[in-house]
Parts: sequence; structure tokens; C-alpha cells
Amino acid sequence: MSTPRWLERRLVHFCTVQQDTGTARTASGQVTAVWADQYGTQPCRFVETSERVANERQGEVLVHQTLVLMNATADVDASNRLRLIRDADGAAVASGTYVVNRALVRRGINGKAYHLSLEVERVAVT
Repeated sequence: MSTPRWLERRLVHFCTVQQDTGTARTASGQVTAVWADQYGTQPCRFVETSERVANERQGEVLVHQTLVLMNATADVDASNRLRLIRDADGAAVASGTYVVNRALVRRGINGKAYHLSLEVERVAVT
């Protein structure tokens, strides 16, 4: 699974990918997930889109979608979360924490995987 050169040039952002490593108890006794960095500077592209879509009951609705594209070799799925999305100069592109709702492997006409499309959603972290 190799990423085409045209796509590599478009992965202009860097994501910190985190993995759930278990649970711990807080000082108040609540159980909380413990996250650790899996990849510190994973090349990616952060994309936000909005479009108006016809809906029979509500008329026209605005649909907002946030995607993160990564190369096909990235080991990222719905069990991960993303943080610290930055550009090449280190400036924040998207602040906050994003959970991966769905990870889709995109394939070329020859059937080979060439990138991942991650549908993500920003969440509040306590």
C-alpha cells in the first residue's frame, strides 16, 4: 500500500494520533480513559466542508462534515482519536480533540489502497 506522490504533496498538515491504553481512576473515584500518543507527527490533511442538502421534512438543511485524509499505511481506525492538528510551521490548524467516527480505505481503479478518509467529530475533553 503506497500513497501516490500527488496525494503525499497534499498531506500538508500533521496530526497527533492517540490510542486508548486503558483506564484509571481520578481523585474523585471516577473511571476515565487513558490516552497515549501512537504517532506524534502523522502526515494528514484536515478538511471541513459544508453543503446544503434537500430534506423532505425540514426542507433544506446544512450538513457539516470534517474529514482527515492520511496515507494508506497509517494504522488509524475508530478506536483512535486525533489532537494537535498543525501545519508545517507548527501553527494550529484545528484545536481540540477529534474522535474518529469512521475510517474508510480509499482504493484506486486497480483495487490498491491509496489513502484513508477519516470522518471525525470534535469532542469536549474533561
